[in-house]
Amino acid sequence: MLGVAGSLLLQPLLAVVWELMFDTSTARDLSRRFGEQTLRGNPGIILAVAAIGPVIEEFIFRWGAFKLLRRVKLGILPTILITSVVFGAAHLHIAPVNAAFATLLGFALGWIYARTDDIWCPIALHAGINAGALVLMGVGVASGQL
Repeated sequence: MLGVAGSLLLQPLLAVVWELMFDTSTARDLSRRFGEQTLRGNPGIILAVAAIGPVIEEFIFRWGAFKLLRRVKLGILPTILITSVVFGAAHLHIAPVNAAFATLLGFALGWIYARTDDIWCPIALHAGINAGALVLMGVGVASGQL
C-alpha cells in the first residue's frame, strides 16, 4: 500500500527527476504561494486543499466514475486504470510531475475503494496526503527552499 509515508518519499523523488528534465518554475511558484498561505494559517487554503478538494475529487472519480464503469461491466483493474489516468490528467494544471504522482495515487485510491467499497477510506487518505503536502510546502517556504 502506498500510504502517506510512501507518497511523501515518492513525490520528492519524482519532483527531482522532473526538475532535472524540464523547467518547473511554475510549479515551484504555485508551491511557494500555497506554502506562504499555509504558514499564515489561511483557513481557506487549508480547508480547500486538505478537506473540500479530496471530498469532491473522490466523489467524482471513485464514487461516480468508478461506479459508472463498473455498471457497464468493466473489470476492476481496467476501471482502476481508467479512473487513475483521468484523475492524473485532472492534475496537469499544477505540473506534469503532479499529474504523474496523482495517477499513481489514483491507482492506490481506486484499489482501496475497490477493496473496501467505502468512499470515506480514499477520502481520508487523499486528505492526509494533501495536508502533508501543505505542511511540506510551508516548511519549504519557512526554510527558504521555495
